[in-house]
Amino acid sequence: MLDLRVNPFFLNDEAEKWVNDTLELMTDEEKIGQLFVLESISGDPKDMDFFFDEIQPGGFMHRPNTGEAVQHTSEYLQAKVKIPLLVAGNLCGGVSDVIVGGQDYASCMQIGATNDPEYAYRQGVICGESAKVMGINWTYAPVSDLNLNYMNSITLTRAYGDRTVEVGKMVASYIKGAQEHNLATTFKHFPGDGVDFRDQHVTISVNSLGCDEWDESFGSVFKEAIEAGALTCMSGHITLPSYSMKLNPELTYGECLPGSLSKELLTGLLREKLGFNGMIVTDAAQMAGMSAQLTREEAVPLAIEAGNDMFLFYRDFHEDLDYMRKGLETGKLSRKRLDEAVTRILATKAALGLHKGVPAFKPLSELNNPKYADWAKEAADKSITLAKNLRDDLFPVTPDRYKKILLYSHTTKIVDAPVMRPEMEKIVMGDQERMFKYFVKKLQDEGFDVEIYSEDLGAKNKINAYYSKAEVQKYDLAIHFANVLTEHGRASRILYKGHCANNAADTDMYIPTILISLASPYLLVDAPRVKTCINCYTPSTVVVDSLVEKLASGKFEGVSPVEHFCGLEDTKY
Repeated sequence: MLDLRVNPFFLNDEAEKWVNDTLELMTDEEKIGQLFVLESISGDPKDMDFFFDEIQPGGFMHRPNTGEAVQHTSEYLQAKVKIPLLVAGNLCGGVSDVIVGGQDYASCMQIGATNDPEYAYRQGVICGESAKVMGINWTYAPVSDLNLNYMNSITLTRAYGDRTVEVGKMVASYIKGAQEHNLATTFKHFPGDGVDFRDQHVTISVNSLGCDEWDESFGSVFKEAIEAGALTCMSGHITLPSYSMKLNPELTYGECLPGSLSKELLTGLLREKLGFNGMIVTDAAQMAGMSAQLTREEAVPLAIEAGNDMFLFYRDFHEDLDYMRKGLETGKLSRKRLDEAVTRILATKAALGLHKGVPAFKPLSELNNPKYADWAKEAADKSITLAKNLRDDLFPVTPDRYKKILLYSHTTKIVDAPVMRPEMEKIVMGDQERMFKYFVKKLQDEGFDVEIYSEDLGAKNKINAYYSKAEVQKYDLAIHFANVLTEHGRASRILYKGHCANNAADTDMYIPTILISLASPYLLVDAPRVKTCINCYTPSTVVVDSLVEKLASGKFEGVSPVEHFCGLEDTKY
């Protein structure tokens, strides 16, 4: 019997009665419907009608859209169900995660660089307050992974850092801030991303830590999330062979399933060892990491039988739905697990007060809260990090010292975002260029003469790979401004021009050269001998404003939340 009176649900008599009474009256078909979380790629809620004609789902997730569209979709879909939906979004860094053009606050890694959990608490507050405007009541945050591999393309700036104690405090603070505002939080990606360099969207990945190592790192962070009262957890398509084989000695390494399908990890480790009583949702079910070892017919019902309570998305909706139905008929999905799953889904909804109905949405104007802008400025001032500086006399960077600046731009030319609508990809690409132009104007407004590097300029002035670059001495300072991304919110690597890197950061022997990374903290791997590197963690105008101020003052408060030298000795020199 599930205890709905304790962490994280804390239901009273009325709420618990609603859960039990609702479950008792549900048909098998209605219970199966509650397992599914749907999504809309198009952004038009009417495109979702055929799903709702088939089932009454338990949840729905928003992708980035305009404020009006998000609010309308939430209202439209809630009106189509008897039991209120859990309406989700990847609300982690602030309003801009869901609302295109919304206010930025900070990425998790930027928050980590403040070295102060108060900023993570504010992050949760912003997400919680904003969610009430958008009709969102469930966030797939906080990312509770550890950046233990600088080549990991999933964690990076989405995670708070690589230090267990500090990350645990940030995770707990975010949960507190968000759930105080009735936004259900989700710690992810259990059993922990950031060890492997691979991406579960395209393949299964592995957390290769031993049991003791895992307990002291990821296990400690997840425990913090659980004790903080996180209502939900997201299971990742990540194996943890050490614990799978410890909890089931009959397993071989190759038989270990990812967390999203593993009874050993979900029931044995997360439920029994860590004591998590809340609701578990799979990571996206269309990701290749879920489909690497089992047929779809096996994987779909197993996801629930192994210990998940909700099934996030689908590959073929009708096929996955039929496999779940068939699983119940054949016993691959037990009735006991189905009832437990639906009980936890309903309990999560009751914990949010949804048993009393869907609360009225706040007006869109509340998304532009001046408090958020003030907090974003404070976070930027506190986080921007002087990651490396071997020039004692470099600062201050002012026009009287460095009048002529040669400025290089490193931005992504292709955004690989399969779940993002084409128009959103264009916005992301345009945003990168906008950030660079904004930085240029800020420098010019300060009185610098800025010349932007191009292939033609390099050839004309003899400062590309086919010349010595000594001609660069006509400038006082070179700045490499890098804002490189892959999927939205994920950092990548610098891709230089030409097979010998015409725009490489290799002018430090002639003039002072600064590498500024607006996103990834790991770009010293691509410019190891640059004497000065500044990491900013979030591509926003607020961060750029603070960056220009810090260039002029030379005062940096950020504490690197990761090992930004990437374990490479040459990056330190």
